[in-house]
Amino acid sequence: MKVFLRCGIVLGLLAGTAPVLANYDKGLTLYEQGIGAHLLPELQLQAEQGNVSAELTLGDIYARGQQGLPANLPLAAAWFTLAAQRGDPTAQYTIGTLYRNGEGVPRDIPQSVSWLRKAAAQGYAPAINDLGLLYAQGVGLDADPVAALDWLRKAADKGDASAQYALGSHYYEGKGVTLDFGQAISWFQKAATQGVAAAQINLGLMARDGSGEPQNYAMAMSWYLKAAAQGVVLAEASLGDAYYNGQGVPKDYAHAMNWYRQAAESGFASAQNNVGWMYYKGYGVARDFSHALAWYERAAYQQEPETMVNIGLMYDRGEGVPLDHAQAQTWYLKGAELFKKTAQQGDDYAQSELGMMYMCPGHGVTPDDSVGLGWLAKVPKHPELTADIVKKIKAHCDRFFTSDDGPFDNL
Repeated sequence: MKVFLRCGIVLGLLAGTAPVLANYDKGLTLYEQGIGAHLLPELQLQAEQGNVSAELTLGDIYARGQQGLPANLPLAAAWFTLAAQRGDPTAQYTIGTLYRNGEGVPRDIPQSVSWLRKAAAQGYAPAINDLGLLYAQGVGLDADPVAALDWLRKAADKGDASAQYALGSHYYEGKGVTLDFGQAISWFQKAATQGVAAAQINLGLMARDGSGEPQNYAMAMSWYLKAAAQGVVLAEASLGDAYYNGQGVPKDYAHAMNWYRQAAESGFASAQNNVGWMYYKGYGVARDFSHALAWYERAAYQQEPETMVNIGLMYDRGEGVPLDHAQAQTWYLKGAELFKKTAQQGDDYAQSELGMMYMCPGHGVTPDDSVGLGWLAKVPKHPELTADIVKKIKAHCDRFFTSDDGPFDNL
């Protein structure tokens, strides 16, 4: 599964203008530490005298709220506007961002674009990146993939991490450019070394799948750990997968459970299903059907199809719940309907699950070997579906739904 996270643009500590105010750098540091409130009057005086550096600092202080001062975005926007009007690219970019988001000023996309163009004209990389994204999305500008890539490349070449990540995503998806995993890896690596968590998890998944470079589980683990350290739940779940399957590390169900649980407690549906599975099988924890069902139900609430099939199995077998075949069929059908949607979009895991549900009677759909084989034939690297193979697949039904086996394993 490929999941690409979107890098957002956040307003942080603004810098980049050489200070004119004496002890400016030291003063701002003390102010941030909570022991420099006496500097505010001096900053105000310098700002009123046209000191751009002081205007930027006041804008940042009021944007974030410090020293007992509540955040005041309209006042922050006013100071940023003054600095922007004096030609400061950082301020021009910031006020453009505020206009785009409607923070402290009315939302005004044309005004936002105007300020971003002014900052970009001075070579300010974040503004160049944002213009590329606006062209890509058609927000305030006519959608123009060529212009989008041109702006993103300019920003990426200047070292802007968000642009590097966005450019890598374009190459990964073949969006406006020829699909090129090698280029995607190159740009993701540039962004990842600057700490972009989305790029780090993408590199881990590409290393796991052998996309653009030979499969490398150890490299995947390295990137997962970096992204997980930044709280990326997909990285936590991927670490669980690595320990569960012994990919890049020795197989260790206890470690797998710890990572799955961490992602599950953050609300990641597939990890919630996996925690339920670990309790159901007794992998890394004591076997406990009630805990399994509780985690399955949390994942089912988020429309996770695999977990719906798992709940169906529990009702079918009376494991942790009263034996109830009708209830089982209801859950199987819900899972099948969701699997069908993702299978039609080319998800090979969903295709194999749906194929087996049609091949194996009693799983929520009307059994139909021809439909089942049609889905299994879409699964990459499937064997030739001869009569003998089909017979073995059908004999494999029970093991398929209660083990880690795929439809073509151990035939």
